[in-house]
Amino acid sequence: MRGALIIGLTLLFAVAGARAWHTGASFHAAPGAGGGGGVFYTGSPLDRGWTCAACHVDAPGRLRVDIQSEPDLFVSRTYTAGQSYALTIRIRNEELGLQSGRSNFNGMALSVLDDEALPLGRLSGGDEFFIRSNASGTAAFIASQSTTAGQTEWTFSWTAPDAEAAVPLTFYLAVVDGNGANSLPDETRTDPFGDDVAVAPIRVVPE
Repeated sequence: MRGALIIGLTLLFAVAGARAWHTGASFHAAPGAGGGGGVFYTGSPLDRGWTCAACHVDAPGRLRVDIQSEPDLFVSRTYTAGQSYALTIRIRNEELGLQSGRSNFNGMALSVLDDEALPLGRLSGGDEFFIRSNASGTAAFIASQSTTAGQTEWTFSWTAPDAEAAVPLTFYLAVVDGNGANSLPDETRTDPFGDDVAVAPIRVVPE
């Protein structure tokens, strides 16, 4: 795809299911609610560097993901201060959960941080996303609510910081291809085994 960055499992890897990003006493929480005490497991410093591998095992290691923006951001690896970017995350090769129509939940989570692990810019999206802001009102995280079976694409916006705050940033992205716990078409089940995940940090710098 023109203008798209392809993310595989070459940087970080893990596994997750339809309800990924859970730990400990928070297994009941949806990924968009930051299951695990608010940790999203994107590998960011605010997640203590943890990825989905903290909870999930046996990733096939085949997941490939396109991440693109309009205007271009991820191919040039540069951003314009104050510019708004339409971001699209897309699973290229969904293989898992196709036989589990009611349980085929996929998901994504993203955070944008500077080198001091402070969120910069502003993330925004519709009702299909969970967005968490920090104390200053900056939207630090965005995650899919994972309530639509078979979803393989997510589109939302990121607005770059103003010129006075423009510094190098890292986009921490995690994407899940859930296998629906290999359930039957009329079942709704999930578990943390055998799903696939692509997790990657993407560095960008101001123009």
